[in-house]
Amino acid sequence: MRLPKYWIKAVLRRPYLIRWYFHWQSSIDSSESPLKDELPWVTYEAIDWLSRYLTKDMIIFEWGSGGSTAFFSTRVSQVITIEHDAAWFQEVTFALTQKACTNVSLNLVSPVPSATADTWFRSTDIKYEDFSFEDYVKSIDAYPGCYFDVVVVDGRARPGCIKYAMSKIKFGGHLILDNSDRTEYDSGKDLVANWEASHKYGPVPYVYYPTCTTIWRRPSSSANMR
Repeated sequence: MRLPKYWIKAVLRRPYLIRWYFHWQSSIDSSESPLKDELPWVTYEAIDWLSRYLTKDMIIFEWGSGGSTAFFSTRVSQVITIEHDAAWFQEVTFALTQKACTNVSLNLVSPVPSATADTWFRSTDIKYEDFSFEDYVKSIDAYPGCYFDVVVVDGRARPGCIKYAMSKIKFGGHLILDNSDRTEYDSGKDLVANWEASHKYGPVPYVYYPTCTTIWRRPSSSANMR
């Protein structure tokens, strides 16, 4: 078994990650997918954290649907998911229907054409450069403050999603940002700079390269309310 260098570094730091190696190898050499495997498309270390942390009484909000939606549905009380892509929305809906999920609210909120959208509501994907994700980002405003145990940001307009998620997370609850090593999300990360952070850097299923998933814990005070 010959591990890539970044796998070696990850295993030296977290020896238990070696148990994921064969899954990773299979995931990049076949037609496997997060939705089929019912796994969040985040680092393996973050998957392990979620597996340990989540409980049946929790409520999760996520931007970006897929394997994570199915994964969360079996571990928490309620999952509210926002998806921007209509075709993918239909595919995930079909998969969840096949699983007979009853605790997932999957919502399609597509972007609208706008060349002058506020920076917080814009995607870094060039194909959406003339679109606004304002309704998508603000969808969390349908819920009261301190409502969610965990909010996952893994879709579009991620800095804006972080901004609008902050006050919706319970004190002591968690905010999760995937691909947090990308500099285009710095404006959002700056908003939670005073929150306790745990950076889960390393191997990811279905791809050859490592990335970082960061988990922030909201302080048990009113600090950093937006």
